[in-house]
Amino acid sequence: MMLTTFLLLALCLVTHGQQDLVLSQGSCPDIPVQLNFDLKRFEGYWKVYEAFGAPYMVGMSCVDFIFEQASDDGRYVNIRLEGDRDVKVLGFKIWTANEIYYGKGTVLDDVTDAGWSVLFGGKPDNYEDRTNYFILATDYVNYAIVYSCIQPAKLPIISESCFILLRRNGSPPAEVSTHKFILKSYGVNVTNLNKVNNYNCY
Repeated sequence: MMLTTFLLLALCLVTHGQQDLVLSQGSCPDIPVQLNFDLKRFEGYWKVYEAFGAPYMVGMSCVDFIFEQASDDGRYVNIRLEGDRDVKVLGFKIWTANEIYYGKGTVLDDVTDAGWSVLFGGKPDNYEDRTNYFILATDYVNYAIVYSCIQPAKLPIISESCFILLRRNGSPPAEVSTHKFILKSYGVNVTNLNKVNNYNCY
């Protein structure tokens, strides 16, 4: 128990810049990614329907991912994550602030274009954090499932993030439930997925 606690604390220190932080014991699963991934079809606006709990997303609503191809060969992608956060004083809403996070992704290898090494920062010229993200599944027009997992220093503990993305507000198609079952079969705890408030969002 003490060893596990120590490892968790160590991982928190190692991944202090990580955008999403769901910790669990084990090793990163080798989950298949989207075959023949096409960035041109994938780029554009995606609504975040569900996501693993992330400190920076607490209290945020109307969260969108925007992907844009940044090179002709499709090996680079610009990423923008934006959402609204209510600013409250003594429990009363004063105004709603729009927050934006910028990232730049590079294709990880020549085997698949569905894996990116992403640098995130607070503004376009300040990319601070590097994380690998994988497009596990998408039909390009309705849904996409994005997953990330890191295991620093070979510790028996991992840090995961996962997003269920939709092209438009509403309920996800039936395929999403199937892919959640697949995630679960690889040991991913899908109960960590929290629904994002997209009420009255454009």
